[in-house]
Amino acid sequence: MSGLQVIALFEFLKGLTVLTAGLGFLEFLHYRAQHVGEHFLAHAGLNAHHQIPKPLAQYISGITEQNIHLLAIGIIAYCFMRWLEAFGLWREKAWAQWLGILSGGIYLPYEFYELIFHFSWIKVLITLVNIAIVVYLVRTREQKRV
Repeated sequence: MSGLQVIALFEFLKGLTVLTAGLGFLEFLHYRAQHVGEHFLAHAGLNAHHQIPKPLAQYISGITEQNIHLLAIGIIAYCFMRWLEAFGLWREKAWAQWLGILSGGIYLPYEFYELIFHFSWIKVLITLVNIAIVVYLVRTREQKRV
């Protein structure tokens, strides 16, 4: 298996993970948010109909069908991009390598910010993996050009 195919598999799994988590989250929001919120408040000893804490009430009331639809569209778009990139990388297409460089490079400033202001070792690992993928794709592109 080539390095590009390993990255393709990784991108496919990222898309699958987001799709799975996103669908679960959407189902939670759509069908169970109020029930879970009321259960949580009852567990905390509060009456959901009389004593809902203001931030929680605002959050629950802010969830609209339109927000759920926008979130679903975002999840589908993200998965489509990850799987399109995975397909192209698996077939060693130049456009997919450029897409990988761009999509991986876009996250780097945010990842550096997170490392500086909210350090954790898992964030270091994620950032290093992302840097390694971007560098590998850049080098692969340079080798193809020469």
